[in-house]
Amino acid sequence: MNGPARKSPDSEDFGLIHSDGDDLQVAKKRRGGGATRRAVGWVLLLLLLVTFALVMRHRILHPQIRYVRSREDMFDESLAVAHAGAVGQRPKRAKRTTAAVRKKAVDAYNAFEDACEKAYNCWNRVEGGLPSGTITPEMAKDALATFDDRVAQLDSADQAIGELARQAEFIKEASRSPGPDATHLSSLYAAAKNLESVFRSQSRTYRDIARLRKQFFEGALVPERGDWASSNDALHGCRVRAEEQIAARDRAAEEFHAAANRVFE
Repeated sequence: MNGPARKSPDSEDFGLIHSDGDDLQVAKKRRGGGATRRAVGWVLLLLLLVTFALVMRHRILHPQIRYVRSREDMFDESLAVAHAGAVGQRPKRAKRTTAAVRKKAVDAYNAFEDACEKAYNCWNRVEGGLPSGTITPEMAKDALATFDDRVAQLDSADQAIGELARQAEFIKEASRSPGPDATHLSSLYAAAKNLESVFRSQSRTYRDIARLRKQFFEGALVPERGDWASSNDALHGCRVRAEEQIAARDRAAEEFHAAANRVFE
């Protein structure tokens, strides 16, 4: 049987798959490209190592440079610093009231008390020594002779009240000085001004009483005219007002002394 002639196993083409020359060239090019990529990879790796080494060296030489803070980081940090500062600050100790200031306040208080006593004594002299009951013309004449001195006593009382105002200003000046007693001295000043106001009101009432009493005794010189009766009725109203003012004065004096105790205790 005729068939194609088989080649001998010893033939050079045995076991090979033939291809044209272009395919062989492509295969060679691919092998050459892989070597190039490996070389580039080694170069990049070497560059990364060198860069890493430089960065680490820079951080070692400049340890303060760690990172770039964002705006949020800086804001949080500023809040933390502000909070620490607010918590850490201690209030300054108040300055002590100096001895000179305290002495000025004590002297003003004592002078104020003396002026109160002087006004009170003057009013007692205005009120005392007048006849009561049935008044004869002779008694009225003797009483009228004392009224010049009584008016002088009222003037002295007003001078004492003026001294109250002056000493109260010294207390006010002391209250403006730095120190722990400033608040109590301010309260003492307010109490002093209140007591001064009560004394001034009472002074006006005592002047009205003196004026009406003088009118009463002048009317008693001529009893048949009856002028004394109207003066006596008006005098009674002034006496009621004076009693109310005495009670107000006592309350104001208690407040003044209590305020002084808070300062000088």
